[in-house]
Amino acid sequence: MAGLKKLGALAAAAKAAQRYVRENPDKADQYIGKAAEFADKRTKGKYSRQISGASSKARSAALGKNRAVGGDAAPTPTNPVNPEPGNPGSPDPQGRTQPGGW
Repeated sequence: MAGLKKLGALAAAAKAAQRYVRENPDKADQYIGKAAEFADKRTKGKYSRQISGASSKARSAALGKNRAVGGDAAPTPTNPVNPEPGNPGSPDPQGRTQPGGW
């Protein structure tokens, strides 16, 4: 039973972290960078590549793939036939309907 309580507390903490990232993406990006810098200093650069890779993956997971490098979000690609982004069922250039979108 104690394990379930810990699991519930962990799930609540994860939800709170997700909410914080959604509401404060710039601060979350900044904190990920600070954590990477801290780890790199503590290891005296010995694991710089691994730390850089981990921080990049953390940014990607937390902020989305468009912000994985730490810059502004890139525009969402659009369908060349139907410029509404994310419009499944739109026709491809040959006029065939794509069931799941592009």
